[in-house]
Amino acid sequence: IDSDSKFSPDTGKPIERVLHIEIDEIPDIEEFVAGIKNLPIEEQLGKVSDFIKSKFKNAISPHNKNLPQEEKDKIQQVLKQEPKKLSEALCLKYGVCVEYHVLGKSIFDKLGIPCKFQKGRIPGGPGHTFLDIQVNGKWQIFDPFAEVYLSDAGRPDLKLLTPGYYESSESKK
Repeated sequence: IDSDSKFSPDTGKPIERVLHIEIDEIPDIEEFVAGIKNLPIEEQLGKVSDFIKSKFKNAISPHNKNLPQEEKDKIQQVLKQEPKKLSEALCLKYGVCVEYHVLGKSIFDKLGIPCKFQKGRIPGGPGHTFLDIQVNGKWQIFDPFAEVYLSDAGRPDLKLLTPGYYESSESKK
């Protein structure tokens, strides 16, 4: 999966993000999908969002400055593109939009919900990934990372980033 630059929380300079994360088999995901596959789709979406947010902490949170060095080392592994498989990213327990949305894509694929991995960018800003999912024949944006990022930034009232990030969304067509 290909993505654009992000910015290091330590230096503020752009860093290249993961160019490809292999979606390998993870028993925890199989169990989760089996447990929600018969729920109405609206409930599935909420459960998937909660599951993703339970698996990753925001690697670019402003709150990370006060973490122990061991945790900062995990964050640096994520930001240096070290996880090449989804299972490796899950072991680190930190991620940015790419990790959150690769996990989401793998779950939606297993549930049979049409899903497209998307990326967006606003002029002068970093790139961002999100998912487009098809619900009842209509495309909608699914972006649990934005909710976590905005909450960490003191804006829990917002659910999506600046609209420009989502211009490539199927829901805009």
